[in-house]
Amino acid sequence: MRRVSLALVVVFMLATLPVFAQTVDTTTRETREQDVARLLSYSEVIAQCLSVTIGTAISPLVGITAISAVGYFWVDPDGRGQLPWYNQPRFWLWTVAILGLVALKDTVGGAVPLLKKPLDALELFENQGSALVALPVVIPTVIQFLEQASALGGSVSVNLTPVVYAQEPTVSSSDGLGLFSWLVVSLLAIVGFVVVWFTGHVANVLVFLNFIPFVDTLIKGTRLAFIGLIVAGSALSPIAGIVISLLTVWASLWLFGWSFRLTHLGTLMGWDILTKRGWKFTYKPGAELAGFTAARLQGLPPRTYGGVRRTDDERLELRYRRFLVLPESTVVFERPRFAIGQGMVSPTLVESRSDDDYAVLFRFLPRYRGDEAAVARSLSIDDVIDVSAVRGVCAAGKWLQSLWQDESVAC
Repeated sequence: MRRVSLALVVVFMLATLPVFAQTVDTTTRETREQDVARLLSYSEVIAQCLSVTIGTAISPLVGITAISAVGYFWVDPDGRGQLPWYNQPRFWLWTVAILGLVALKDTVGGAVPLLKKPLDALELFENQGSALVALPVVIPTVIQFLEQASALGGSVSVNLTPVVYAQEPTVSSSDGLGLFSWLVVSLLAIVGFVVVWFTGHVANVLVFLNFIPFVDTLIKGTRLAFIGLIVAGSALSPIAGIVISLLTVWASLWLFGWSFRLTHLGTLMGWDILTKRGWKFTYKPGAELAGFTAARLQGLPPRTYGGVRRTDDERLELRYRRFLVLPESTVVFERPRFAIGQGMVSPTLVESRSDDDYAVLFRFLPRYRGDEAAVARSLSIDDVIDVSAVRGVCAAGKWLQSLWQDESVAC
C-alpha cells in the first residue's frame, strides 16, 4: 500500500504538470517575487482540489451540501437560474433536511434503542447513496479548479470557486489541462475519493454496531472535526492542506483492506436487520451459512466474508473470496469443540473451552437469529449456548475490541 500511495502522488504531479508549466513561464521578464506568487497560487488550487475531494469523501452528505449551498449563494441572484442541478435549492434543501434528521436521530434516538438501530442501519445506505451522488459533482469541480488555474496561468487572482459558479463559459480541455491530464486527474480523483470514502464510512459502521451510549456522538464528532482540520489547513496554509490531504489518502490506502471488510460487514448486517421480518432458516444438510470471521484464521484476516459448511468428511470448512471477486479458497476450522452461540444481534460459531469460557470464531448474519437450533443441526454441532447477555458490559466491550484486533476474544 505504501508503494501504491507513492505511485499515486507521482502520477498526480505528472498529470498536473501542464498546469505547473504554465504557472512558471521562464520566457517572460517577471520578477522572482511574481514567480513565487504564481507557485503559491498553484498550491492553493491543488489544496482546494484535495480538500474538496477528501472532505466530501469522508462525509458525502456534509460535503455535497456545502458545495451546493456555497455555490448557490456565491453567485449573483440574477445568475442563479443558470447553475447546475446540484446548486439549486430544490436539491440542497433536501440534503439539509436529511442532515437535520440524522442529527435528531443521533441526539434523541438514544432514548429509544430499539428504534435507533434500524435508523442507524438505514443511515449506512444513505451514506452509500450520498457518495454515488457526490462523486459526479466532485470530479467536475476538481477539473474546473485546475482548468481555471491553467487558463489564467496560475495568477494570484485565481477564483477558487468552481468555474461553473461564475457566469463565464467553461474552459475547454484543449485550452486547459489537455485530454490526457484530464483523464488521469479524473481517475486519481475517483480513486482517492473511493478509498477515503471507505475509511470515512467506517464511522457509520461503528455507530451502527455500537451499543454504548454517547459513543455515537463521539465518533461522528471526531469525523466532523477532521473535515474541519482539512478545510482549515487548506485555508490557512496551502502546503499544510496538501500534506494533510495526502496523508489522509495514504492512511486510507494502508487501511483499505480493514475498512473494506468492515464496510461489507456493516452493509450486510444492516440489510439483514432492515429485512429480517418474515425470513426463517430451516434445517438443510450441508447448507452453507454466510457470515464473517471473528478472529484470524490460518492467515485469513478477521471480518472476511464467507460461508461455513460441514463437508462430507465431517470437517467444518469456510469458503471465501478475497475482496469478493478473487478466486475462491477454503480453510478448515481446526478446533476440538464447537458450539453455536445465541447472540444479541446474530448467532456465532464459538470454540467452547468450558461451560463458562468460549472464544468467538465466526459471526453469522442476523438473518439466522432465532434459528440457532437449525443452524447447529445443519453444521452437525450439538451444543447451543446463550451468549447474548453474558457479563453485560464485558460482552459489549469485547465486541468493540474484536473490531480492531486480530485474535478471537473470550469473555
